[in-house]
Amino acid sequence: MNQNISHFTFIKILKTFSRNEMNEFEKFLRSPFYNNHSTVVKLFCGLKKYYPGFDNEKLTKQLLFSMAGNKSRYDDRLFRKYISRLNKLAEEYMNILHKRSEGISKEINVLNDFIKRDLKEVYSKKLNAIWRTHLPECNIDDEYLLMMYRFYLTQHNFESVKNPEKPNNDFLLKALFNLEGYFLFNSYAIINQIISNNYSFRINQDLEPILGFYTISGIEKFMKKIKKFPALKNERLVLMMELLINTFKMNKSENGYAAYSKLKRLIKENFEKLTPRMLYYIIQNMNVYCIISKKVRKADLSKDLFENYKLLIDKNIFNSSEIMNITLLDFKQILNSALKNNEAEWAENFVKNNSGRLTEIYGSNIIYFSNANLLFHRSNYNESLNNLLKINNEPIAISIDIYVLKLKIFFHQGYLDSSLYVADSLRHFISGNKKLSDNLKTSFLNFIKYYKKISQCIIKRDNESLLRHYSSLEKSVNTREKDWMLKVIRERLK
Repeated sequence: MNQNISHFTFIKILKTFSRNEMNEFEKFLRSPFYNNHSTVVKLFCGLKKYYPGFDNEKLTKQLLFSMAGNKSRYDDRLFRKYISRLNKLAEEYMNILHKRSEGISKEINVLNDFIKRDLKEVYSKKLNAIWRTHLPECNIDDEYLLMMYRFYLTQHNFESVKNPEKPNNDFLLKALFNLEGYFLFNSYAIINQIISNNYSFRINQDLEPILGFYTISGIEKFMKKIKKFPALKNERLVLMMELLINTFKMNKSENGYAAYSKLKRLIKENFEKLTPRMLYYIIQNMNVYCIISKKVRKADLSKDLFENYKLLIDKNIFNSSEIMNITLLDFKQILNSALKNNEAEWAENFVKNNSGRLTEIYGSNIIYFSNANLLFHRSNYNESLNNLLKINNEPIAISIDIYVLKLKIFFHQGYLDSSLYVADSLRHFISGNKKLSDNLKTSFLNFIKYYKKISQCIIKRDNESLLRHYSSLEKSVNTREKDWMLKVIRERLK
């Protein structure tokens, strides 16, 4: 019986390869150092014709078995051996791609080998070349700190072999500071992520006993310590700690805006020095602050939020090999922030250039969802609703957004009675969702409460009550779509 091959891990891996990687992988397979099985080369060359989808009905296990040069009857056990071999080779190829990206880490490995092989002169030449070329070019992130720890420890080991009577504490201190900086940065980065998660998701564990150990003073003490050794030239380490302490202050301190402003300045001054991964981490933390500030701290940073996202997109940080693909949550937030800042043309180009990253996972739903938002922004409510109605089995990440957009469309179309039923459906959906945090639930339930009050006032033509709701809404803190509701009330009262 013929069977499709799309479920094989190797096929799933191949689908992620670029065309250049497919060509490179073929060369890799033909290298006797890595592979001496001609059958798997033939099998891959046959498969390559069906790249990138590998979804042709004729592409079966039996066909691939024959492509491998087997004229005998199909043998499932043997075929699985071929696929297993290809899978291992694909993993080895990806490992080589990873090694290529390690940069100076590879050079440090070579330095260590020179020490083991007692190649002192060769070691010295290599070390000078690294200082002259690689180190000045290195951009900064947490991996840089780990790399410098290894680099200074390697130098200490070499100097200790060359002169056992000399302590070489300078190298040890540099190694220690960079290792401690790496540990601090990653520890506090995890804590920041937990703080962010607590805002959106219901967390059943009491994390305060754990989080309480991680304080701002811990980073400040480390900063004082490394600044006491100016001769060790820790400018990059100091910059990393400055970024870290302000990211933590922004999320934990009452005066978070001062830390946010400091981060903006540090990013602007050091943009070219930081890796895309580092920029992504810091800017995304700033974005979380902007979003929460609007709902919790009464500060409207929607323009800042758009500018931050625009920086990530315009500078191709999402396209960096260091960053995982753009997520649906990112996509949604970027689209919304652009439209809230009346950047419809930029938003349209963003959707056009980036929706393809998500359509492979979510299908055309992303296009319909994006079009619905763009059309609503242009007051084309009928077409906006038509696009929403085309969405099937919507991803959970946009389910509530679809409800909210429908309510806003019905309001502008005058279908206020119908919209109240949709509002009740949304209330039940939110109340029954055990994953959402209480804070996030409150923001949506407040939206529903005010939406229903506004709609009922308009149905009854009760402008006096509408004015009271306007005053109450102005004072509310944690309410979704607050600006839109205030705007529609103002228009109604005119």
